[in-house]
Amino acid sequence: MYYYATYPSPLGEITLLSNTTILLGLRFTHQRHIAHPDHWQHATLRETLPILMAKDWLSAYFAGKTPDPKLVPIQLHATPFQTEVFTQLQKIPYGTTVTYHELSQVLQTNNTKKKNYARAIGNALRNNPLLLVFPCHRVVASAGGLGGYVAGSETKRALLRLEGVNLTK
Repeated sequence: MYYYATYPSPLGEITLLSNTTILLGLRFTHQRHIAHPDHWQHATLRETLPILMAKDWLSAYFAGKTPDPKLVPIQLHATPFQTEVFTQLQKIPYGTTVTYHELSQVLQTNNTKKKNYARAIGNALRNNPLLLVFPCHRVVASAGGLGGYVAGSETKRALLRLEGVNLTK
């Protein structure tokens, strides 16, 4: 059984999805693409413990604090590559950014022949089921632009400003 509730963030409503023990999804309600849409379609309105924990985490985040994402019990449904990308996202410190290219290089530290996985990384980020917990908004384009964001470029820009990132473009 899946449950959902909403959170009124300063950047727009956020919808949270869980079962009784684990947070399964966190998304801006206005975003177009939703990872695992079948889970969301069959959810019942109810504030479970994981949802309440996520709301506390979000309140701390939007208050400018740096809450530990491990405080929210999560379950990730992702491919092995996506899991690697999401693991690396949690290593990007609050208030900093990395480029798609830099993230591609980190993912290939043991490869002798490097490839550019920037496009594959972008696809993984598009399918991030737990926005903010896996902070994909901290990944930007190499040329200095924002790059894409499933909840829109204005939301990405606002999240980065909230974290104190100096945006030049």
